[in-house]
Amino acid sequence: MSELYVGIMSGTSLDGLDLALVRIDAPFQMTLEAFESVPFAVEERAEYLEVIQSSFWEPAKILAINHVLGEKIALAVEDFLRAQRTAPQRVTAIGLHGITFWHCPEGFEVQGGVGRGTLQLGDPFTVAAQTGIRVAFDFRQTDIALGGQGAPLVPFLDEKLFGLTDRGRILLNLGGIANLTFLPRDAGEVIAFDTGPANMIIDYLMREHPTVPQAYDPQGAFAAKGQVIGPLLSSCLAHPFFSTAPPKSTGREDFGPTFCRRFLRSKDAACYEDLIATATMLTATSVADAIRGYAHQGRTYSDFHELIVSGGGAHNQTLLGWMQEQLPELKLMRSDELGVDCDAKEAMLMAGLAWALVHKQPGNFPSVTGASRRAVLGAMTP
Repeated sequence: MSELYVGIMSGTSLDGLDLALVRIDAPFQMTLEAFESVPFAVEERAEYLEVIQSSFWEPAKILAINHVLGEKIALAVEDFLRAQRTAPQRVTAIGLHGITFWHCPEGFEVQGGVGRGTLQLGDPFTVAAQTGIRVAFDFRQTDIALGGQGAPLVPFLDEKLFGLTDRGRILLNLGGIANLTFLPRDAGEVIAFDTGPANMIIDYLMREHPTVPQAYDPQGAFAAKGQVIGPLLSSCLAHPFFSTAPPKSTGREDFGPTFCRRFLRSKDAACYEDLIATATMLTATSVADAIRGYAHQGRTYSDFHELIVSGGGAHNQTLLGWMQEQLPELKLMRSDELGVDCDAKEAMLMAGLAWALVHKQPGNFPSVTGASRRAVLGAMTP
């Protein structure tokens, strides 16, 4: 049976919405039919960040943003499907992640107990009502209820698209945050976790560039002009997240503006590009350290042969080069080389998780998140 799904993703960089139209054939063969990125307007992104980063949250404003963002997502879906000449009635479901307002899997003490949770904005019921398509959402909540981190979610798709029996593969997604998935040969137990910032700090510094502000460092050109500031890199790597054992996940709570501003306070930069180079090396080194530190069920990272990269950071040639220098034993390639669009992968994941919910298939891995068991993830609008 062949079904169409729309996957929608907005990552921690909050650049905009990624939309993927995919066809999934039983038992699970995914084909990307179309992909589009819809950027947020500058003022929209600024408002989302202001709400998320504020020390005083206005409930009415959060509710309003949740609804209005839902309307914007619905309009984006309608335009996307119209451009693909695909009637909404042909789409089985939309997989919607929304924008992460707050992610707190480690818990917060309240009323004599510890509350854990995660909250994404972008009302799925508004999307469903406006598009006429069922929406699958809240993919992290069940895993968190079962004691897990609720993240990363991408191993669900990694295993299905990239798992092999004859050699081990490592999947690296470089969005705002970097996450790794280890796929051992012979269907060994999957391990995955966030390693720390990927593009989050680099993008922040590029937006703050004193002369040529940009949304990101194109192909790592600015980093390539700078020199890594050793003391700043060492102080960043001393952040406790890097030495925390998996399962673990992170986001803006750890590596958002407060962390980023330490770069702007550095007195050791001969030029601004030194800061960008240091942020880029922080990503390369933290990823490489996490890979070299892999040890599970008698395997080490030497049991893996390929490092397959996706996400926006896959276009950063300086970052990939510095990573390859630290991991010479691995063959580094982009997921495009294996037929999976490196920019579309996370949106494809959301479509895949919607499929899993429709067909009552588990979407998490306890070995990844720390949940007590595998479970079907998400909820569905009528």
